[in-house]
Amino acid sequence: MSTSDVVDPSTDLPSNITPEQHATLGIRLHERGELHRSSYHLRKAAHGSDVTGMILYGLALRHGWGLRVNATEAFMWLNMAASWVAADNDLERSHSIVGPHQERGRNICGGLNKESKAQLGLAMYELGVSYLNSWGVAKDEYMAMTCFELGAQFEDPDAMYELAALWCRNGPGRKKDLHKAAALYREAADKGVNTVGNCWIYKEKYLRPRNTCDDPDRAIAAKKKSLFSSRKKPSNG
Repeated sequence: MSTSDVVDPSTDLPSNITPEQHATLGIRLHERGELHRSSYHLRKAAHGSDVTGMILYGLALRHGWGLRVNATEAFMWLNMAASWVAADNDLERSHSIVGPHQERGRNICGGLNKESKAQLGLAMYELGVSYLNSWGVAKDEYMAMTCFELGAQFEDPDAMYELAALWCRNGPGRKKDLHKAAALYREAADKGVNTVGNCWIYKEKYLRPRNTCDDPDRAIAAKKKSLFSSRKKPSNG
């Protein structure tokens, strides 16, 4: 049975409930362990263009919560949720995403309300997880980091945590940067993410502002600059 063939397991509900109400019912039923009924309501919410419904229905498809696993369709719904929030808030995702080779801090979330920021942050985090684990889409660590970068800017703590983990090693389009990783881990911890085992992020060297001595490439460049600038030009006489 395809996901579109799921029938309504509830017979005592009005036929005119809103997509948002479907999403609320889906969440409550999921919390009670009634996954099949939950998936029905999440699907109705998603098809009714409720962003929360899109995200949760996508996760239900990914993990098989009450219906058959379909990772490709799951990715489609997560991507649609992010696009929907972006369009609804006049954000052009293709021009707003900050690549992993760029510095964080570019302000792209001004004007978004708290709910929209949370929805877009969660959607981008889940898209990043999809790219990182090849769930419904080809594995692409660069795109995963791009999604986590944007999710972190929308203050999603899980996106911050995953982004920090990627900065702990070299990868496509980036060099290992423990200062960035430590800062992101601390930010995620401040928002409630468990960072047990990462006590190194509170070492003095990662708390103080970075200097050239902490970056071998910068240190070498600074040394060369100092060396050449100190050389005297040959005299003409």
